[in-house]
Amino acid sequence: MQFEYSCPECECTDGRHPIQCDFRELSRTDLEKAHIDIISRLSVGPCDKDTLKDEIHGEWSQIHDEIVRELIQYKHASLTEDQKLTLIPPSDGFDSIDPHREPLKTIYRHGSYPGAHDNSLFALISWYESVGLSWQQTKDKVIEWLEQSGAWDRGGFKEESKEAVVEKKQHVYQRDYGWRNKGKAAKRVIDQKRQEQNPHSAPVATGD
Repeated sequence: MQFEYSCPECECTDGRHPIQCDFRELSRTDLEKAHIDIISRLSVGPCDKDTLKDEIHGEWSQIHDEIVRELIQYKHASLTEDQKLTLIPPSDGFDSIDPHREPLKTIYRHGSYPGAHDNSLFALISWYESVGLSWQQTKDKVIEWLEQSGAWDRGGFKEESKEAVVEKKQHVYQRDYGWRNKGKAAKRVIDQKRQEQNPHSAPVATGD
């Protein structure tokens, strides 16, 4: 299972925290190390939090507490009845691996629009591949997203079915492309379309 080593407060992944972030002094290396400390220990097997604190490399700090909280919140980990932390494989936490950070959060929640379909599909398929889903699982998730997000109803696809749309993108899954740049490009179009539909609403944050 793969995780994005992001700040649990501001969600940056490159160590460039905003000034108001409580962890703004943490470098990208420190952030990655804190994640790896926790995930590598839990990969060995379940343990309670006291054991986790004792067995990580280095000193336990507030960032470790926040990472544990985030892992549980997004169902990458869970607490057993005897209060032991355990990692959740993608196949068990199927719904928990849906995107929850920008730029994919906007794509997933609001659906794509004509002009953003190609980049949106590219980004979502790459995301699901990166978190360990099989091609069949990825295809099922993206077909479901096309229907439930309203993307399919907005039109703009050359293919006659949702299944055909996703099948045409199988090469994206097979070649292990990254999702971030395509996701940002799609999000810009989606934000623009949403703003055009609701001109009196507050401008949509870009999240870039």
